[in-house]
Amino acid sequence: MAGPVHISGASVVSISGNGQQYNDDVTLHFRDTSNTFVFHQPWIIVDTAPNMATISGGTPIHLTGMLFDQFKNHNGSTKDVDYMCRFVDDTGNVIGNATNMTQVSDIEYICVSPKSRY
Repeated sequence: MAGPVHISGASVVSISGNGQQYNDDVTLHFRDTSNTFVFHQPWIIVDTAPNMATISGGTPIHLTGMLFDQFKNHNGSTKDVDYMCRFVDDTGNVIGNATNMTQVSDIEYICVSPKSRY
């Protein structure tokens, strides 16, 4: 068995009913989305501003970081992906619902803070 994958990219997924014969990839020169699993590296957030918000919610939180642009189409163009954010309290409970992030630049996105439960 192969070790874990440590880099982002595509990997063809093959299945077997007996652990010996695996189905072949049906494509030769491009990724077939029906049998390709894509690995992504975790984003690296280097700054959040502001780092506090009002309990009423609605505060735009700017996230600055790296690897936001790693989602690509098979031809190398940037894939249109709906980035989502959610807020979690110090006990691990999700506050509010996940919401769409707004892109400011290749390295900056905005999440809007939810209303506090407390």
